[in-house]
Amino acid sequence: MGCTVAVPMRPAPRAAESACSSLHFVFLPGTFEVGFGIVGTPLKYGLASEIPSITAYSIPYNRSRDYGESLTEGANMTVNHIASQAATCPDQRFILGGFSKGASVMHRVDLPNELKSKVLAINIFGDPDVKSAPSIVNNWPIESPVINNSPRNRTDASQNVISFCNRGDYTCYPGGHDFIPHILYPLDGSVLTAVQFDKMRAGM
Repeated sequence: MGCTVAVPMRPAPRAAESACSSLHFVFLPGTFEVGFGIVGTPLKYGLASEIPSITAYSIPYNRSRDYGESLTEGANMTVNHIASQAATCPDQRFILGGFSKGASVMHRVDLPNELKSKVLAINIFGDPDVKSAPSIVNNWPIESPVINNSPRNRTDASQNVISFCNRGDYTCYPGGHDFIPHILYPLDGSVLTAVQFDKMRAGM
C-alpha cells in the first residue's frame, strides 16, 4: 500500500503582486482602436526590447467618437489604474502615452502630486487639443512638465513630455487637413524616437 505525504504549498501570488515591475507603461489609444492601437502596439514592443522587465497596460476606455463624457471616463480610469499599481507596487515608476483621442484624455488625467512624481515620461502623438482645446494643452499628469513639441529634431534628459505632430496632420497641425499624416507615427521614426527618449528618462 502506498502512502501520501502532505507537502505544504506556497500560495500562488496574486496577479497584481506578480506584476510589480520596476517600470509600467500605460497607454491611451485613439478612436475605435483595439488593444494598444497602431501607435501603442509598436511603442509597447519597442520598450520591451529595450527594457525587458517593463510591463504594459492599455486603458479600456470608451473609444467611440464621443468626445464628452468618455474623455472624463478615460481620465478617471487612468488615475485609478495608476493609483492601484502604486498601492500594490510602491517602487514602480510609469511611462504614459496617448494617441489622438487618447492624447485628449491624457490632458484630463488629474493625478495627485505623490503619483505625478512616479511618472518618468509622457509620449503624445497627434494631439487634437492643440487645435480644439488650447487652454488645457499644457495640462500633464507629471511633476514639473518640460515639453518638447519637436522631439524628432532633438531630445534631452531635462524634458519629460514629448509631443509629435506631423506636418499636415488634421488633428494637431495648424491649417492641417490630412488624415494620412495622422497615421504615419508608427512608420516615420516617431515611435523609435519615443522609445529612446523613454529609455533615457528611465536611466537605462
